[in-house]
Amino acid sequence: MKRKVNRVGTGTLTISLPSKWTEQNHITLGSELEVKEEGGQITFSINEIKKGSKRISFHVDHPVHRGARKYLYYAYKEGFDEIEVTFDNPETLNRINREVKSLLGFEIIRQTEKSCLIKNVASPLDSTFPDLINKAFQMTVSMSEDILEAFKSKDYSSLAEISEQEMVQNKLIIACLRIINANRFKIRNGGSLYTFVSILEGIADRMKYICQHYKDQQVPLDKEMEEYFEYYLATIKEAYEEFNVFDEEKALSNGVRKSHFYKDSCQNILIKCKTEHRLLVNFLNAAGLYVCDLRDEIYLLNKSRPEGTKGVFDSIQI
Repeated sequence: MKRKVNRVGTGTLTISLPSKWTEQNHITLGSELEVKEEGGQITFSINEIKKGSKRISFHVDHPVHRGARKYLYYAYKEGFDEIEVTFDNPETLNRINREVKSLLGFEIIRQTEKSCLIKNVASPLDSTFPDLINKAFQMTVSMSEDILEAFKSKDYSSLAEISEQEMVQNKLIIACLRIINANRFKIRNGGSLYTFVSILEGIADRMKYICQHYKDQQVPLDKEMEEYFEYYLATIKEAYEEFNVFDEEKALSNGVRKSHFYKDSCQNILIKCKTEHRLLVNFLNAAGLYVCDLRDEIYLLNKSRPEGTKGVFDSIQI
């Protein structure tokens, strides 16, 4: 294979990389390659360049300030391996302890009265990414099923337990976002995957809100509300099926039809439903619209996957 040497500027010579090779190895703008000189030969390789652990520090002013969570989540999702936190109030450490439980693979390894060091103590999660994203999706569907069953059986006390599933799902979601960010220059369709995972988090949040509001309300569903919930459940189950085994014709037909349903029918249902069901309608409608957005991302991911793969999972390579 021959490549013509081009000039950029006044003194820089460049050659282009074979498009088939760059596509197979997910080489994009900003990707790093190892370059090795051996006599009259230059070898390009995609072996990862080893780097030191990324470290970040920040200060928390108040023990109940939401900034502690935002800073921790930011540092985790951006790929930092060590997070040093300083604070004035010892109570802040209790808040940090709770938040660290949501960071898969991270532990507090050192603490003083006014500081702590949080570190990644686990092996890289990259190889587990397909399993993590699949589990997060499964849990979102499972939460929806369990909530509907709780309403049908009038077992409202179980809604409190179901809402706790969102904490586990959130842990998986944040881990997925960390992996995507860490591999942003080599993962296929990283932007769509990041959006996809973020939407999953939004759906689970709506299920959590339903649990939190109705666990003490003990409001039974009438026939219309039960059917509306079942319609939403069918929608997210179809999305999960599309994520694993994609059928373009079926996806386009179902996606357009259900997108119109959620956009057009919410107001009509709100007018007809009982007052105590209005919040449930809003949460289900928001979750349903999120699922429609989710299916858009699934469509994009599947349309760009390599030939010979059946679904998004098969095409995820990190």
